[in-house]
Amino acid sequence: MKYSLSLHAIAGAKLRRYNAALRLLELKPFCAREIHVDAAGWSPEVAEALGDEDYLIVAGKFHAIVVAPEQASLPVIRPAHTFDGLVLADLYRRAAPQVANLTERAALVVRIAPKIDALKSARDLEHVQDVETVVRDTGGLMEAGRLQREGAEAIRAERDEACFDDDLRRRLVESAERYGDLRQELLEIPELHWNDARCFGTRLVDGGALVFRDLPRGKSLVAVRNVEPGQKQTRHYLALDRGGGPEAVFRLIDAKLLVVPHGDYRRKPARIDYLRACLLADCARKEQSNAKLVGLTEIGRDRLVKKLDGALPSQYWDLERYRAMLGEKRGVRELDAFVEKEGLAPLLALPAEDVTPGTAAALQCLLAAIEPRDVLRCRCYDPVGYHAVTDSWPEAYHEWAKDRIKKQISAAG
Repeated sequence: MKYSLSLHAIAGAKLRRYNAALRLLELKPFCAREIHVDAAGWSPEVAEALGDEDYLIVAGKFHAIVVAPEQASLPVIRPAHTFDGLVLADLYRRAAPQVANLTERAALVVRIAPKIDALKSARDLEHVQDVETVVRDTGGLMEAGRLQREGAEAIRAERDEACFDDDLRRRLVESAERYGDLRQELLEIPELHWNDARCFGTRLVDGGALVFRDLPRGKSLVAVRNVEPGQKQTRHYLALDRGGGPEAVFRLIDAKLLVVPHGDYRRKPARIDYLRACLLADCARKEQSNAKLVGLTEIGRDRLVKKLDGALPSQYWDLERYRAMLGEKRGVRELDAFVEKEGLAPLLALPAEDVTPGTAAALQCLLAAIEPRDVLRCRCYDPVGYHAVTDSWPEAYHEWAKDRIKKQISAAG
């Protein structure tokens, strides 16, 4: 399966709860024995049946369907915004017992959206200050649990209005008969207030856009993947499809949001090896689609390099020169100058350690859009773009990408 690294199979009662969530979203239930879902409950089988890859996105609002705690370990394959996965991870982390209890009997529907009335163009991103998150369950368990706890507390306190409130007593009896005693169960989801939206991206406007508002002197930068002919680039508004990517990277380095951590690369050069492997494999994909890439020995790699020598990008060799300069203990200024001159920043740059998770995700998304040859970054931070091109890849390259991603995740974990 195309998304096999990223999905969890659900069937039986879980699938019935999933269908209840689809009905809550006013979508047609899916008739099958089994489907596969990601962290947000997106399913390729349901998408195909509905004829809508983005069936969980409605009017700029991203919805997630949670039917199993196991979804917490999965990525989000088709996020609408760079913070969608972070908000869901926050839910799974902060409300793990509640998610486990609720999904035994119901599905959760989580709505995540920028808190703004209009988000129609990239320039509107600058007006977003907050993210609204609403959690509902298909069985009414959260509301029933709240009613039983608050109603019982009111009666215990012998409040006149509660003691003589026949309607309250009737509703408590009906709730207990339908759901059982929920007063001691952990069902209440803590308030999810995501205010880390100073820097974020969305693919829902202008083919994909990102805003970075933490630049010096109160400046901001809007980067778009593609713009209509006639729209001009400015220092404030850069189009990645018109060569604005490198400039965006250097401006974000100047703003100290991105860094090229020479010290880290000197201590742990494995990432340089990984990046060179990405460049070599991508060149092989273009020049020799059937070339063996998985499990290459050193001599096999050298033979492939020999075959591709004239086609290999200069950055493949420049990365090795950079590694040599690190070993020679060259100074930061000299290393910075080399990285800038040879155009290595989009490959080597990383979010600064002190940026927030939301800003880091937006920065990684920008880098993935500029430098898609880094397959792990692309899959993690631009999953829609990554999966959109995998069908056109030669089988040898696709197998290499999956194998390399597994190894990189294993090494990092």
